Amino acid sequence: MSLGGKGKLVITPGGPRPPGMVHSVGPGQAVHVNKEGGLVVAEQTVLTPGGHRSKSLVHHIEPGYGLRHEQGRLRKFNVASNTVTDFPPVVVGAAVPKRQAFVAARTGAAMEGETPGPVPALGSGWIVYTWWDSGSSTSINTFSTTWVVPHAPATYSGQTIFLFNGIQNTGAGFGILQPVLQYGPSAAGGGSHWSIASWYVTSDGQAFHTSLVNVNPGDTLIGVMSLTGHNASQYNYTSQFQGIANTQLPVQNINLLHWANETLEAYGVSQCSDYPASPSTPLKGINLLVGASHPSVSWTPVNRVTDCGQHAAVVSNSSVEGEVDLWYRTVTGTKSLSVARLSDGRLQLWGLGQNGSLYSCWKTTTNPSAPWTTWGTFPALPGGNGQVPHGGNISDHRPQIFATNGSGTLYSCWKQSTDASSAWTAWSPFEAIPGGGAHAVAAGRLPDGQLQLFAANAAGTVYTCWKSTTDPSASWTAWSAFNNVGSGVTQLAIGPLSDGRLQLFAINSGGSISSCWKATTDSHSAWTSGSAFSPLPGGAAVIAMAPLSDRRLQLFAANPAGALYSCWKQTTDSSAHWTAWSAFAPVPQSTVGLAAGNLEDGRIQLWSVAASGTAYSCWKQTTDSSSAWTPWSTFPPL
Repeated sequence: MSLGGKGKLVITPGGPRPPGMVHSVGPGQAVHVNKEGGLVVAEQTVLTPGGHRSKSLVHHIEPGYGLRHEQGRLRKFNVASNTVTDFPPVVVGAAVPKRQAFVAARTGAAMEGETPGPVPALGSGWIVYTWWDSGSSTSINTFSTTWVVPHAPATYSGQTIFLFNGIQNTGAGFGILQPVLQYGPSAAGGGSHWSIASWYVTSDGQAFHTSLVNVNPGDTLIGVMSLTGHNASQYNYTSQFQGIANTQLPVQNINLLHWANETLEAYGVSQCSDYPASPSTPLKGINLLVGASHPSVSWTPVNRVTDCGQHAAVVSNSSVEGEVDLWYRTVTGTKSLSVARLSDGRLQLWGLGQNGSLYSCWKTTTNPSAPWTTWGTFPALPGGNGQVPHGGNISDHRPQIFATNGSGTLYSCWKQSTDASSAWTAWSPFEAIPGGGAHAVAAGRLPDGQLQLFAANAAGTVYTCWKSTTDPSASWTAWSAFNNVGSGVTQLAIGPLSDGRLQLFAINSGGSISSCWKATTDSHSAWTSGSAFSPLPGGAAVIAMAPLSDRRLQLFAANPAGALYSCWKQTTDSSAHWTAWSAFAPVPQSTVGLAAGNLEDGRIQLWSVAASGTAYSCWKQTTDSSSAWTPWSTFPPL
């Protein structure tokens, strides 16, 4: 039998076909529709943090092995024995995408070969990211970032989410080294859960990964890439998640890595709820070393896909304690709150909005049950608002507040007179902290009325200064180092003990709490040496405190998972022991920010801020310091 004189037909399960239209599909191959609409046989593709790649170009690097570039190709080597193994040959039909996701992200070009088959309903590839370049002839020696595993997406549609800090090089076959947090499937495995691995993905289609390690929402991750050596133009690096076994990937003899990024990458997202349920992931503690020095860094945000309101926000350009927030959706409401006491006893509250604006409200009268005013805008700091103000009362009871802008510059303002309704002064720059870039501030009133200020610089080193005399207009002393609460400080809080002495608390890197206090009631007395405070279950992320109506100090803290705890002095003796931490009444949403202050009758009012931007509040029901707390109620939104 013939067809149009073109030759014999062959039999298929769909009927006779010309031989030229019948093809063998080998192991690891699949049938795809090409750009012209025709069917072609090509190797099956798998997903990597760099787009879809031919399966035979993606390799698992087992624990104890690394990558080495030699003889013009990447080869696997045993770290202990230094023996080298070549990878299996590429399967016939393996396709090398013309442009990988991370290349297109840098150039802003469309991503070719990124996703086989139908295009997802929402954007894919590099969604939003920030970048900084040390220069093509200058290697980044160390690049680390700390972040918390976010909540899982509310819906699972087979999507894959990648979050990472990475460094890229240039030249032939250039690649990106990256410790990656993954939700969903990839060539390394995975599914509807979070897992981590280190990857090296190249522009010529290859991708290499360590074994996947499962992690949970609320876990703290530190992704680190380090230069381990170099010879002439060949450089050696490692990527790993600090302290987590089997995540280390050594890569040797490659071009120097110099283009740093903090990135959200996604594939197969069909609805906004496919992104993590957390509004954003703050990438904190960004530490960059070029040589032995911390460089001057200016992150450039790129919002490539914004169909759900995704965006990248640069919070701090510090190269020691920098922060970049990657947002999955547009969120309105409150980012953080702080409170101070006016001269007539009323509380004033400040809120930093998710939009970066600063707001304030206050009690309408001195009646502790009086309503709050509506939120109004408060003057912005020069250079933008970096945090809500924190402060205390100077000797004539006027509040003075301190805040940092987006670059970590410290500013201050205060009430112009002792009239609680008087205007605030304009923001004025405060003396810069040694080491630069304030990111944690606390102020407390000493027994004689002098205000003492504490601040941590970008490296987490604490400094202090104070009013030189009890005159409310007195100048401030110069900053002096304060080592009593250790190093790596991320947050400070201060409050008065029952005899008026101040006690200072600090959250250190890793979530531990340290504390110290004035040795005597003499305002000029020394501070005690620091001591470790009782560990918070899960580690501390945020902290606040206020004295109860009988002047016992009560402490509030939340861990990275947002669970709220409290402890307090057991008796009114200022030297009394603290109770153990106990779970506080659950907040409707997990806590990411805290503020506490005293109403006019001495009762504590407490605020909790959720990642969604909603603020909640509760307070002591009576002036009895042992009374119950009211239920949580939603505080008016900004």
